[in-house]
Amino acid sequence: MKKLKKEVDAVYARRKEFKDKIAEKQSAIKQKQEEKDKLIKSHLNNVRAYKDWKKLNDQLRGLIQDKKAREIEDNLVNAQENRSSEANKKTKVQQEAEKKVDKAVDGQKEAEKKQMDIAKRRRLCEDEYERMQALLKNKPAAARRAPGMTDYSTQTVETPDDPNKEQKQICESLIMLCEKMLPKSHNQDDSPKKKKRRKKKKLKFDYSNFLKFSKVSIGVPSFQTDLEGCIQDLKDKIKSFSEENVVVSDTVDTKDTPN
Repeated sequence: MKKLKKEVDAVYARRKEFKDKIAEKQSAIKQKQEEKDKLIKSHLNNVRAYKDWKKLNDQLRGLIQDKKAREIEDNLVNAQENRSSEANKKTKVQQEAEKKVDKAVDGQKEAEKKQMDIAKRRRLCEDEYERMQALLKNKPAAARRAPGMTDYSTQTVETPDDPNKEQKQICESLIMLCEKMLPKSHNQDDSPKKKKRRKKKKLKFDYSNFLKFSKVSIGVPSFQTDLEGCIQDLKDKIKSFSEENVVVSDTVDTKDTPN
């Protein structure tokens, strides 16, 4: 009996062991089934997402193609408009360039004409100056005797006209011109500081005034600061003309006095 009981107990123990193993296997199977369901569900979700993405992608591709087609059409229209505008612009640019070239040529011709006029005036001034210098050098040192006078006891000498009368008048007119061109503040407050601050102002003279300066052999002042010296030179020139006239008169008296 004991032996039988032991065998029965051993069978029940093995049975319980088998049940535990079966329960463990069933639990593992259930867990695997749950994992399988999760995988199937995830797969279905991925398939659905792929279909949605593909649909959206197809829509986007269609929109992109439509946009590209519109862009190509717009580019063709813009290209035609640009060609026409560029052609108009080229004609305008060519016209402006031609105008600039014509203007430059006219300016060059005018500048050359001005240069020729300046050179001509300078040459005329130089010729007039040389002529006046030659006249001054060739002028006689004494005045002529009164014609027809043979009796020295009753001879009278006519007072000669001033040979430098014209030059004196020119000097006086130039002095008046230079005094008018003096700066306004010349006779007011000429402190040393104001003299230092005074800027050089360039002077301009007419062609006739250039001739006058050349006739009296006085340099033409270029700036306002040269006017005072020029005025003094003109005054000295008038004085020298007067002294020359006195010398000429004395020479005439000496030559006409009988021995």
